[in-house]
Formats: sequence, structure tokens, C-alpha cells
Amino acid sequence: MSQQRVPLDAQGINNALTQLKKQLSQIEGEAISIRGDATTQLFQNFAQILGGVFQEREASVKALDEAKATLENIFRGHPEIKIALDKEAKEKTAPEIKGK
Repeated sequence: MSQQRVPLDAQGINNALTQLKKQLSQIEGEAISIRGDATTQLFQNFAQILGGVFQEREASVKALDEAKATLENIFRGHPEIKIALDKEAKEKTAPEIKGK
């Protein structure tokens, strides 16, 4: 921005103040735009992170469902495995009573 001498009459001062006001408005507008762009980018990044988390969750749920289905097929073919696993789980969860 080059410095020009402003004539010291009412019109010259009025023009100089108008130019300063326009420059300030432009700077404020650019600051608002930059702030808005930064906020938008922040929310987009957050949305990408959430999308990744939900995709991983869906993949995990699908893998778990497939494993459950496979396990159920094994139990149907070999019920003694399920009985043994249930018995083992009960023994682990049942409190041990000693001395009685």
C-alpha cells in the first residue's frame, strides 16, 4: 500500500476514511472466510475419523457374527464341545467354598 498525501480538506479526509473503512471491511471479511474454512475443515476431519471408527466397528461386528455362526455349526456337529465349554465356564464363575 503506497502512502499518498491526503489533501486536508473535508472531501480528501472523507475519501481517506472511506478507503480505510473499505480496507478494514475487506480484512474482516477475509478473516471470517478463513475462520469459516478452518471450521469446515475441522468438522470434515472429525467426520472422517468417525467414519473410520464406524467402518471398523461394522467390520468387527461382521467378523464376530461370522465367528458365532461357525461356532454354532461346530456345536451342532459336536454337542459335547458345547457341554464341556459350559461346564468349564460354570466352574470358573462359581465361587469356591472352602471349609464347609
